[in-house]
Amino acid sequence: MAIMASSMRILMELKDLLEDPPSNCSAVLEELKLEYYELRKRIQIKKLELEKLKLENRLRFVQEVNSGEIVVNDREKADLYEELRQRGYTPFPNKPKPAGDFDADEEFDDELLILENKVKFIGGVISGEIEVIDKKKAHLVQELRQRGFTPFPKPVEGAVAGTSDAAEESEYGYLLTLASKTMPQEKAEQFLAEADEPDFESLDMDLQKLEFNDAQGDKEREAAQINIRGQCWSFSMCTREETLIYG
Repeated sequence: MAIMASSMRILMELKDLLEDPPSNCSAVLEELKLEYYELRKRIQIKKLELEKLKLENRLRFVQEVNSGEIVVNDREKADLYEELRQRGYTPFPNKPKPAGDFDADEEFDDELLILENKVKFIGGVISGEIEVIDKKKAHLVQELRQRGFTPFPKPVEGAVAGTSDAAEESEYGYLLTLASKTMPQEKAEQFLAEADEPDFESLDMDLQKLEFNDAQGDKEREAAQINIRGQCWSFSMCTREETLIYG
């Protein structure tokens, strides 16, 4: 099952990181370990609840068949399925095997993916691949996006990437908070306070984009108007010639 494979992968990565963690990451790793065990416990409980529900449905079905309440001989499957629905049996549809590591219908997919991203992020910090000290939040967000970390909440489908720094910071907030926990207190406070300071450089860039788009729009409208006037003049000349020829 893909969800259990993801769980085991997270556990193995956590065990490797916990062998000899740097002092600034040990507390974060312990926090992630507790988060992992809590999530795994909830997954196991949910799995047992589903198995219990299936067994209860099977037992009830056998009892009702033996008592004659449900007749199964010489019946179409569709007819039997309809009766089971009417009697309130719980459906357990057969799902196709997911193409990737995560089944979109699984209840714990997002939580597992968030935890997997957290472990991957801390691993990058410990190995030195990801620098967080003295790095601007916007620059770290850009690096997270380039490295393929998953944004949560997931961006709206069809939205243009990079149009809102605030939205991107919110989407990677779960990793930015984690980054702050690996910093000295003073650095962490400065890092987290960046959200309250306007990013004038980004605002200027957005304003320039808007002005450029407006200018392009004006040029296109002007070109369209010239084209329309030209077509009207040509039509007027043709009409005048027809009048002269045909009266």
